[in-house]
Amino acid sequence: MLKSKSEIRVRYEETDQMGVVYHAKYFNWFEVGRINLLDDIGVPYKQLEEKGYFLPVLSCEAAFRSPAFFDDRLIIEVKVLFPSFIRMKADYEVKRGHNLIA
Repeated sequence: MLKSKSEIRVRYEETDQMGVVYHAKYFNWFEVGRINLLDDIGVPYKQLEEKGYFLPVLSCEAAFRSPAFFDDRLIIEVKVLFPSFIRMKADYEVKRGHNLIA
């Protein structure tokens, strides 16, 4: 299994007027996690593309348990259970402290 953690500080522009993170922003954070995972294992995504390899997202979904708010410090954890040369499935968790929020 491959695993990586990234820290995110929720920016004002990621929230609505109530200070709650807009749901689509989580998918941006998932990308941050994916890119950092590749960096952590020594295969930066830019190098993959330069060699003609691409990692398109074929499907994605999220389940939201509780909201994130402006200025929260979050951990984005990505796990790839069975990486292969052709395809990989990444699972993500967004946590505030020890609380799973997405």
